[in-house]
Amino acid sequence: MKKINNYFMLLIVSSVLFVACKKDYTCKCTASVNVPGFGTISADTTYVINKTTKKKAKNTCADSEKQLKAEVEAEGGSASCSVQ
Repeated sequence: MKKINNYFMLLIVSSVLFVACKKDYTCKCTASVNVPGFGTISADTTYVINKTTKKKAKNTCADSEKQLKAEVEAEGGSASCSVQ
């Protein structure tokens, strides 16, 4: 009986750990560009990365940052993104 209880508890703990690893994360990006005659224009973008691990969310957000930087740095701007 004790063996069954131990297996049952292990099953419950494993299930909780597996479910807890994947959740929703938010990627927040900020971009700024200095436009002559208008000054600095800034924009914030936030999007949800659904049901993933923190490591994958960081990688996805880093990819977004690379793409955003490529677009705004060509115009002399800057950009950054971070997982919230």
